[in-house]
Amino acid sequence: GRMMSKLPIDVRLSKIILFGYIFKVLDDAVIIASGLSVRSIFKQQNQQRLNAYEMKFELGQGSSDCIAILNAYKKWRAIMDAQGDYYHKKVQETNFCEEFNLDTKSLNDMQKQIDDIHKRLYHSGLVNDEQVTDCNESQFLLKICIAGAFYPNFYIFGGKIPDREAFNTLIYKNPCTTVFYMGF
Repeated sequence: GRMMSKLPIDVRLSKIILFGYIFKVLDDAVIIASGLSVRSIFKQQNQQRLNAYEMKFELGQGSSDCIAILNAYKKWRAIMDAQGDYYHKKVQETNFCEEFNLDTKSLNDMQKQIDDIHKRLYHSGLVNDEQVTDCNESQFLLKICIAGAFYPNFYIFGGKIPDREAFNTLIYKNPCTTVFYMGF
């Protein structure tokens, strides 16, 4: 509880970070928690709603919005960290954000949030020396962290489900704070 109170984000998002520390996926957990705490990095444009959804689905590898946030941030960060002049980086950033319907202001806000959280974690002594490097294992562990943080407000889904059953399962749960898993 004391550690979570030191973080500038919601309690559930703090839990993602603490579970990330336990499962050795701290950096990715910080990215996801920061992405969920700032205004959405995905633009909602009415004329291109289907295209925006397809790009988000591609970034999430068909898995979840949290994984889409993680992958979008990592790709954006790779562009920003690349060698080159300021103008060239800005052009690449603009092209990348337009292609995937991302909001550059939200990504920059997210970067500030990540830096702040890392600083607070460092001063609290919560630093992972080891990180899981296998991408598949890392994503699986991140899903566990997300499920643990949002428990009991999540639902595991493994096939086609009738609307009535989904309604009965999710009744009285806040849809903004409920994670719905498919094929887990």
